[in-house]
Amino acid sequence: ELRATFFVVGKQIKQGKSSIIAAHAQGCQIASHTYRHRYFPNKSRALFIKDVRKTRHLLREQTGIDSSYVRLPYGATNKKMNKALKKVKMRKVFWTHDTRDWSRPGVKKIVRRATKNLKNGSIILMHDGGGNRTQTVKALPQIIRILKNKGYVLCTVDDLYRFGIKK
Repeated sequence: ELRATFFVVGKQIKQGKSSIIAAHAQGCQIASHTYRHRYFPNKSRALFIKDVRKTRHLLREQTGIDSSYVRLPYGATNKKMNKALKKVKMRKVFWTHDTRDWSRPGVKKIVRRATKNLKNGSIILMHDGGGNRTQTVKALPQIIRILKNKGYVLCTVDDLYRFGIKK
């Protein structure tokens, strides 16, 4: 079984509704990547809260999925945002391995960045938007094969918390 967590940008939910529902039906987790993918540390707390709530509401309204997880754009955060997330009862998620696939570095580099120095609980960051994803699509089967051969189970972020791997 192959499961993953997809962090979706809110303004793309309506457009990708059928894909989101299909991924969820196959056991994948759907979570927020904020509504507009802004750099939030220099924005107001109110704007950040509005953006996060809007995405959560739209995801629930369009797909029936409610998620309390958010991956912040660029991994950028500060104390103000941490307090805001606590207020709206959402948990931020970071990655341990950034493939930087968005920069199109080549399939071999994407695979190496995804599979080097892994340990239980590692979170690999990959993208399905933001331009040509041909290299990402070609790298993914190789990454999956390598991970499975090493004995890793591909699971959701929620699974990592539920089984106590992430705290």
